[in-house]
Amino acid sequence: MLKKTFTSIVLTLAFIFSGYAQVSIGPDGQEAHESAILELISGEKGFLMTRIAGNDQIDNPAEALIIYNTNTNCFEIYLEAEWHEIWCYGGCIESTDPTEITGDDQICDGS
Repeated sequence: MLKKTFTSIVLTLAFIFSGYAQVSIGPDGQEAHESAILELISGEKGFLMTRIAGNDQIDNPAEALIIYNTNTNCFEIYLEAEWHEIWCYGGCIESTDPTEITGDDQICDGS
C-alpha cells in the first residue's frame, strides 16, 4: 500500500511541476523512452491492469479505457461510446460453413 501511495505521489508531482513529464518506474533509474509518458521497468515482475467484474459498473468511461473483464475473461476497450473485446481467453467461437463467396473481383498488383 505504501509503495502504491508513493508511486501515486511521484506521478502527481511529476505532472504538476512540468508541462510534459516522462516517468520511469524501475530499479535502475533508467529514463522513460521518448515515446512514452510512463514506462515500467522490471526484470522480475509484470504489470497488472484493472480487473473488474463487468464493464457496466464503470460510470462515464473515458475514450480508450482498457480493462480486464473477469466475467467474460476478456480484455476490453471503450471506443466510440461502446465496449469492444480486444482479446478473450478460452472458449472457441463456433464457425459455420460458407454458403456463398462474395467480394470485389478486382485483382491488385503485388504479391
